[in-house]
Amino acid sequence: MKETCFWFALVLFLASTPLSCENLDSYISRRIREDLSSPCMDRVMTGFTDIGSRNVSLPILVGLYTLGNEKVQQSTKLSAFSVGGAAATCVLIKLIVNRKRPCEDSQRINSSFPSSHAAGAFAFSYVMSKRHPQTTIPLYLTASTIAFSRTYLGRHYVSDVIIGTVLGITAGWLVMLNQETLLKVQL
Repeated sequence: MKETCFWFALVLFLASTPLSCENLDSYISRRIREDLSSPCMDRVMTGFTDIGSRNVSLPILVGLYTLGNEKVQQSTKLSAFSVGGAAATCVLIKLIVNRKRPCEDSQRINSSFPSSHAAGAFAFSYVMSKRHPQTTIPLYLTASTIAFSRTYLGRHYVSDVIIGTVLGITAGWLVMLNQETLLKVQL
């Protein structure tokens, strides 16, 4: 009986709050944008979003591969498989789901769900941190900030970023599971 009363009270409470007018995902995303907004945060979050874009991440991968020792080159190769797999999966899901971005209309292939920035950042971080454990904290802090920046800037809902993160980690995990085979692939 106490359990039933608890759930009834919870439903009654939620029905009487502003959350009943919009879903939790939209509400949290909007609160992040409105409550944390400042000119300084805008610049910082734009910078992190740029780091997660392919215009910056691709040259980083090429630079690591070109300038790194053999282990870094192998790690970069595996990261490229991971990021590529995460990106391809995101595109397929975007084409199927076609969720409108919170800030604007977008083409189907660039729709909101899931976040490709989050997927790519976490796919890269997973592989690199497994092969270079000393980089784990900075990589995951950077990936998390890239993912957060997408909601902060109004490009994604929180759920887009969460699912993008899960896809990125999954892609990284699958690559690491098959790393010996993938390292034999000639590019």
